[in-house]
Amino acid sequence: MAAPRKYSLELRERAVRMYRTSDPKPQTKKLAVDLGVHPEALRGHWRVSLSWRG
Repeated sequence: MAAPRKYSLELRERAVRMYRTSDPKPQTKKLAVDLGVHPEALRGHWRVSLSWRG
């Protein structure tokens, strides 16, 4: 059985949406701190979202 995800799908989608709509683009570390997630987790969510777009 797989371990439960630490961050919900809703949080991941919101984080990526906030990054995409921000102008100028925030630093990943600052946005991660604002959202209460680890910066590497946010980078991972961003990379996965790029594959969603095709």
